[in-house]
Amino acid sequence: ENTNQESLAFMKRNLGLSKTINPEFVTAQAIYNIIKLPFASKVESFNSGFEMLEINFKSESLEGKTISEIREEFKIKFLIAALSRDGETYIPNGSFQLKCGDKLGIVAREQDLSQIIKLFGIEHKSIKNVMIFGGSRTAVYLAQMLAKGRINTKIIEKSEDRCEEVCSRRSQSGASVQTRMHSECAQIHAGSQDPQLHPQSDKRGDR
Repeated sequence: ENTNQESLAFMKRNLGLSKTINPEFVTAQAIYNIIKLPFASKVESFNSGFEMLEINFKSESLEGKTISEIREEFKIKFLIAALSRDGETYIPNGSFQLKCGDKLGIVAREQDLSQIIKLFGIEHKSIKNVMIFGGSRTAVYLAQMLAKGRINTKIIEKSEDRCEEVCSRRSQSGASVQTRMHSECAQIHAGSQDPQLHPQSDKRGDR
């Protein structure tokens, strides 16, 4: 999977392409955004570490305050690129007052999102464990992203050869891949270092 990304970069450099797209990676990124930020109707990630998302403003305690007042009071940086209210769309400046029900298009650093989400009255319970059925390239990309986000991930794959292939790969985030067949599954643990094989038994007996 990393080789595929490197091949795209190689072709872009040597063929003079302005842009290359890895469909499996883009699909995995979209799924990861849904898992990471399920309350957001739209999410866009940038290589610079910023996220753009669309959320509903729900904080009654902040209603009526201006964008500048919120930034100053809570010492947090964010940009509201667009705001929708009663069917009208606005490009707000710092003096714009927020109201509950406003739909906001926010740009902020990824590490600030949890604070902004809580501040704007959105309840969010982080997902800790994910199971993926099928060891496709998209699944491996997604598992690597989840591991980097410290979400424990299991990949269930029926092909023993593919299990071994997944197990042999390491994510760039340092997560390792563990694999098992049928009653076994490939598992990526966030923060772990070395691939390990964990055989288990099922009703048909030990493998």
